[in-house]
Parts: sequence; C-alpha cells; structure tokens
Amino acid sequence: MVTSLALTTSVAAVIKDGVAVPVATAGDTVEVILAETPFYAESGGQDADTGEIRGANATLHVIDVQKPVADVIVHTVTVTEGEVAAGDQVSAEVDRVNRHQASKAHSATHLIHAALHETLGTDANQAGSYNKPGYMRLDFSWRNPVTAMAREEIEGIANRAIREELPVSTNVMNLDEAKNLGAMALFGEKYGDRVRVVEIGGPFSRELCAGTHVANSSQIGLLTVTSEGSVGSGARRIEALVGADAFSHLAAERSIVAEPHKHAEGASRGAERPHRRTAHAPVRRGEATRPVPPAGDAAGGGPTGGDRNRGQRGAGWWRTSRRPRPTETTCARS
Repeated sequence: MVTSLALTTSVAAVIKDGVAVPVATAGDTVEVILAETPFYAESGGQDADTGEIRGANATLHVIDVQKPVADVIVHTVTVTEGEVAAGDQVSAEVDRVNRHQASKAHSATHLIHAALHETLGTDANQAGSYNKPGYMRLDFSWRNPVTAMAREEIEGIANRAIREELPVSTNVMNLDEAKNLGAMALFGEKYGDRVRVVEIGGPFSRELCAGTHVANSSQIGLLTVTSEGSVGSGARRIEALVGADAFSHLAAERSIVAEPHKHAEGASRGAERPHRRTAHAPVRRGEATRPVPPAGDAAGGGPTGGDRNRGQRGAGWWRTSRRPRPTETTCARS
C-alpha cells in the first residue's frame, strides 16, 4: 500500500467504454491505469480516494478508484482540460482532506466494533461495513434489538477511546501470527498468507484491515450514533456520524430542542410584563393624566431626590426654570 499522498508516475493505459484508446480529450470520462498510484481503491468498506492527476498537456479529476483484479488499480477520471495519452508523465495527488476524513470514519468503525464487544459480548461480530468522510455504518451479528441504554453505552465507550488518545499502529505479519495475537478477521473474507493488522490502543481494538486510519484516536474528534436497527434475520446495523459532521448533527438537534423553549419563554415574559403607557399612546376616555416629575424629584426635593440643601440652585429650582405644571384634568370628551 502506497503511503504517500502524491507521486510522479506515468499513464500505462487510457480506457474508454471498455476499450483502450490512444488519447482522451477535455470533457471525456475515461478510466486510467497508472504505473504506480497513491490513490486508495475502494475496499474493506471504505470509499475510494478522490484527487487530481496532472500532466504537461492535461488535468484529470479522479472521481472513483477500483481494484477489479489483484495488482490492477483503475482510476475513473474526467478530463477537465487538455488531453491525456498512454505514456504521459503525470503527477498524481490525493485530496488530503477527503482522505483524512475517510480515515477518521474507518478508525471510528473499529472503535464501534470494539464497543459492541464490550457491551454485548464477542458474539456481536462485524458482518460488513461502509465508511466515507463524516459517516460510518457497521453491520453485526445479533438477534435482539439493542436497548437505548446499550446504544448509549456503545457510543460512550467509543468516545472515551477517542478522548484517551489511543495510538494507532499497523503491522504486516503472517496470518497465523495475527490470529494468535487475537486480531479480528471479517467472516467470509479471503486473506493471503501476509496480512495487515491495525491496532488501536493495543488490545482494545486489533483487526485485520487494509484501509486507511488516523495516527491517534483523538484525531477522530467526536462520534455520535444516529441509528440502530435490523437489516435481516440475525443481523443489525449501527450508523454514526464522525468528526465535524457529528458536531453539526448535535448542534442542529440542540437548536430543535431549544426552539420551543424560546417561544415559551418569550410568551411568559410578555404575560408578566406590566402595561406601560408610551409617550405616543393615546389616552383612553375617562382616564386621568398626571405630569411626571423629572428624575430626582420623587421625594419632592431637588435633583438628588429629597436632599433639599445639595446644589447651588437650591430646592425646587427646576420648578422655576420650566413652565408651570398643568393642572390635573380628566378627559371626558363625548
């Protein structure tokens, strides 16, 4: 497995509609085989890489990567500009952000599998999986519905493993050696004599896997289980969002929960607020009007509210500097 995310290579073949062609031009969607590639082909439940292939005469956008037979990796590309031909020297570059997000999801799948074992027991074995940037799902063998409490525990164990910053390591070894180590294998999957073992936190999670992973569990960030249910007799599926997608999901749920409370709180405040007449509010028939003294005269004194000796102008100075107060009247127009 090539670990570099970019390398210089050459175009071994250009295929269109299942037939090798000498050249592909802008606007064509074709399949390209490279002499060597940094792109991860879809396998082990993980989505393929995306990225760009650039040459002196063309730019290709990689939209899918498959491995139809051993040692042959086929890139489905769209020629965005120029033309590409067999023999061209090109630079192949993986979308780094997309790869990292997919790696988070794949590592999260391993954590969920380990959490299932811890919560339900070792009979809850993986029966298939799919992961892509921001999302993972895992099918497992189990006959009974998973209770809400067990689901919360599974989510909690996975997030605890994320917080504990568990190291992630990969080692290639003999199949028998991996089995003796206790590495989990996917039932029905065919393995060669040499296998790749991915460990997260040592014995916490140890599986045979050829996918891409984070270097440390903390890089996953956050995981939230979104659903769990039956997908057939004796098989269930658990789905989760990972990283920024998990955070966005929880933020959206919080907003939904908070919205009714905001309306209720606003209505409550409106009901408790006493009626106040504004400066422009009309006077209702039969209602008396009273002049409002300036601030500080509430106690009948000067500007400091009752301290008649404070200030140079003395008590009641404002009464002589303003127009006389109107007499109290009652509106009784008919």
